[in-house]
Amino acid sequence: MARRKLHTIENIIVEITPPCLEGALFPRYDRETDYVTLDSLILPPCPYGVNIDNIIIPDFNSHRMLASVENGIPRKLWESDELPILPAAVQEGSLTLANPDIENSNFMIPPEFAVYTTPDRQTGVLRFGKFDTPLILVQLSVACQAIVSASKVVGFLFELPEGARKIHRRRR
Repeated sequence: MARRKLHTIENIIVEITPPCLEGALFPRYDRETDYVTLDSLILPPCPYGVNIDNIIIPDFNSHRMLASVENGIPRKLWESDELPILPAAVQEGSLTLANPDIENSNFMIPPEFAVYTTPDRQTGVLRFGKFDTPLILVQLSVACQAIVSASKVVGFLFELPEGARKIHRRRR
């Protein structure tokens, strides 16, 4: 039986490209599963998938542009703490996969992995790589920024829509 090859997150190299609608990601909260995904409004087929231990799954469209990110950590398990300090300067753009050899690859979850949130669980930081300086924040939409370090996407900063504030419904 062939063993699947696991890469480290450092193998995922991205280019910051001009902003466009298909590269604009927006957070979406699913109350039923308690998961948050980052999705493009235009979700074409995504032949390029990166599977990070079945926890984080970024998908890239046929132009190798980041089109969605699945986060397999339920919102109720996010660490409610201060968010990491991030640079104030933001660059508008989209992210394109630069690795020619990555189509559907499996990656190991790095030790830096965490999901941080504010006490109201409205704003979150999904971290799956080293926050080495200098960090670049790439504005993917009004509600989502990619965190890039040395041409590697290492996380996302996102703000959930108003309707996602309540986590659990109260029974009367």
